[in-house]
Amino acid sequence: FDCVLNGQKRMLRGVFVRGRGYLDPGWSRKCWLRNGTPKRCLSNLPTVSTQEGQEGTGQSQPALEFKTDNFCLWYPAAQSMNRKIFMHVGPTNSGKTYHAIERLRNAKTGIYCAPLRLLAWQVSNDINCNLVTGQERVSVEGSGIVSCTVEMCELGEVDDSALDVAVIDEIQLIGDEHRGYAFTRALLGVPAREVHLCGEEGAVELVRNICKMSGEELVINRYERLSPLEVDSAPLSDIKDVRPGDCVVVFSRRNIYLMKHLIEKQSKHRCAVVYGSLPPETRKAQAQAFNSESNERSVLVSTDAVGMGLNLRIKRIVLSSIKKFDGKNVRTLSIPEIKQIAGRAGRYGHTDEDAGVVTALEKEALGTIKTAIDSPFIPVKSAFIYPPRAILRSHTVNMMIDLLSEVDVSQVAADISSPSGDPEETRELQSFAMAQVAGRIVNDSFMHVMSDVIRLNQKLGADREQPYTLSSMNSMRTIVTMLRDIPLDFSTLYTLSLTPLLTQEPRVLEAFKKYAKSHSKRTRSILFELEDELLLEKFKLLTQFDRTIEDIYSPGKMDIHPYLKLLEKKDSKKPTSPEMLRSYEIDYNIVEMYLWLGRKFNHSEALCAEINGVRIAYANALNEVLGKERAFSKAKKQVTEEND
Repeated sequence: FDCVLNGQKRMLRGVFVRGRGYLDPGWSRKCWLRNGTPKRCLSNLPTVSTQEGQEGTGQSQPALEFKTDNFCLWYPAAQSMNRKIFMHVGPTNSGKTYHAIERLRNAKTGIYCAPLRLLAWQVSNDINCNLVTGQERVSVEGSGIVSCTVEMCELGEVDDSALDVAVIDEIQLIGDEHRGYAFTRALLGVPAREVHLCGEEGAVELVRNICKMSGEELVINRYERLSPLEVDSAPLSDIKDVRPGDCVVVFSRRNIYLMKHLIEKQSKHRCAVVYGSLPPETRKAQAQAFNSESNERSVLVSTDAVGMGLNLRIKRIVLSSIKKFDGKNVRTLSIPEIKQIAGRAGRYGHTDEDAGVVTALEKEALGTIKTAIDSPFIPVKSAFIYPPRAILRSHTVNMMIDLLSEVDVSQVAADISSPSGDPEETRELQSFAMAQVAGRIVNDSFMHVMSDVIRLNQKLGADREQPYTLSSMNSMRTIVTMLRDIPLDFSTLYTLSLTPLLTQEPRVLEAFKKYAKSHSKRTRSILFELEDELLLEKFKLLTQFDRTIEDIYSPGKMDIHPYLKLLEKKDSKKPTSPEMLRSYEIDYNIVEMYLWLGRKFNHSEALCAEINGVRIAYANALNEVLGKERAFSKAKKQVTEEND
C-alpha cells in the first residue's frame, strides 16, 4: 500500500476523536479520556484477584487488580507449593555455585537460571543437559534438566511434573535496575521443590525479607574463598612489565584497542581481548586462547565484562583505572564492582599459584582497591519487579474500552477515499486505516498501563516494609513507542517489546522496524486475540471494513541474505581499525536479533538454522579480526570515556 498511502498520510497520522478532529502523534493522553480520567482507574495498582466483568459484556470477564501487599501472589502456581529456599553465599571463588550445581546434577528434573548465555552454555556442557537461551535450543535426550538464561525461565503450572531443583545464579542482580525483574520473577515464580540461590552476602537480608513475606523456609549456607587474594604493594611500573597470566582491565572499547596495541608493541606478549559487546562465541574463543597451555595469547585485555561468565586462568588482575563512564557520568568503581573484578584473580583450580594478586597502573588506586576488598558487602536494598504478562494484558483491555468510548471510528473511514476514485482502492485504504486505529488504541492503552506501573513506585516508596521496586522498563517503553504506527495485536506487541535491542544503533532499529511491519494485522486479528465481547462490539464498525480475515502481510518475514553478502564484502577487506570491528559487531547484533525473533515467533527450524549459521560466521570473523596482531594499529593513542 505504500504508494497509495502516501496521499493519505495526513489522514492516517492521528486518530479521529469526535468533536476534536485528527490528533497528531504528540497528543496528550487526556485527549483519549473522558474528563482526562479513565473509567477503570489503574492507580490502585499486586495480588491477583478475579471480579465480575463490566456490565454489558454478556459474560463474566476476568479482571486483575494490583495491590501492594504481597507481590508473591502474582505467581500463584509456585506459591501454592511447599518450596524450600537454600541460599549459597560467598565471595568470588568460594565454591558456592559448585555446591548448588552438584545438587542440580543429582536431581531428576531441574533448571539452572544463568545471568549470561556463557554461563548457561557452561552448565549445559558440564552436566550434559538441555540448553535454552533467547537464540538457542539444544535438546539432550533423556535429560530432565534445563540450563537457561534467567529471562527464559519457564514458570508453567504446578502438576506432577513440578521440578525437583532450581538454581538461580548471581541472585544479587535482583537489585539491578535493568534486569533485576527477571531474577525476582524466577525467585518468586519457579515451580521447584528446592530453590537454590547463589550470590553475595549483600543480598541475604533482602532475600530473607522476601521469604518472610511469602512464608517460605530459608536456609543459608556460607562459604569462604578457596584461595587468598592479595593487593600488590606497588603498582605496575610500566606496561611492558606485564607477564603471562595477567589480565589488564580497561573501561571502554577504544581503550581495549589501545591497550592491546601498546602491550603487543612494547612486549613479547600477544593479547586476547574480552568485552561486553563481543558475541559470546567470540568471548569464549578468546578465553580459550588465553587459557591455552601453549600461551597462544598469554595476556588478556578486558573490560569489566571479565567479572562474570568465563573461567579464566588469571594469575594477576591489573586495573588500568578505578574510574569508569557509566553512560551518564565518570565515577569511581563501586565496592561490589572492585570485589567482582579482583576476585577473578587466582581462581581455585585454574592457576598454579595459591593466591590471586591485584595491582594497578596508578599507585593512588591501590589503597582504594585494598579498602574495597577488605570492606563488607553493601546490602542490596530492593528487588526490582514487573507485572506478569497476564496482568498487563488485563489492564490494557480495560484501558482500550475507555479509549474506544471516545473514538468516532465511522468518521475515520468516511473521510478516506482513493485519489483515483477507485472503490477497490478506497476499500483497501479504509481497511488499513481501521487496522491502524485499532493498533494505536492497543499501543496507547499498553503505554498508559506501563506509565501507571511507574507511578505506583511512589506508593511503594512510602512503604518502608516493602522490599520491592517496580522496574521502569525503559527499553520496553522505547520499543512500544517506536511501533505505534504499526497495527499490532497485544500479544505481538508485547513479545516485540521484549526484544534485546541496541536502541542507539540506527541500522539495528531499521531492521527491527522492518521485521515488526511484517507482523501488521487486520483489525479482526487485533481484536479477536483479546477475546472480549465488549471490545468486539465497540470495534464492530472497524471490522466491517476488513475485506478478508487474512492479515496484510505474512507474519514475520525476515531476509538474512543481505547480511551474508555484507559478510562476504567485509571478508574481502583487511580489517585495520576499531571502526570496522564495530561494523562487524552491529551486523552480528542484527543477525542475533533475527534469531531471537525467529525463536519467539516460531519460525521454521530451517530458517533459524540458516540465521544461526550466519551468526556463527560473524562470530568467527570477529575472532579472526581480534587475532590479527596489527588489527588495531590505527587506534588513537588517547584515553576516551566511551561506554562499553
